[in-house]
Amino acid sequence: MARSIAMTDAYVTSRRQRKKVEMLFAHLKRILKLDRLRLRGPNGAKDEFLLAATAQNLRKMAKLIPMPTVPAPAREDRHRSHPADARQNRLFRRLLQHNRIECRP
Repeated sequence: MARSIAMTDAYVTSRRQRKKVEMLFAHLKRILKLDRLRLRGPNGAKDEFLLAATAQNLRKMAKLIPMPTVPAPAREDRHRSHPADARQNRLFRRLLQHNRIECRP
């Protein structure tokens, strides 16, 4: 009986979804040190768990955003880029410059 249920498509889908959820909880416990709640009361526990879940979601979102590339040097024959692209390039150059300053011994 159990083996026949384990071979169904619904069971395989359910197992895959359970594994994803269990991996998230394992990450919360092991990496984010949520094995013991530090804030007291139901509101404290809710806030602490919400903060940890937000950290996980931000981590997931950061993986979805592609890393910025170094802009190519401007040439005369290229068309003008969008102003938002120029702003992003300026921010990226400023970030690179800031990191160079921070990394100096």
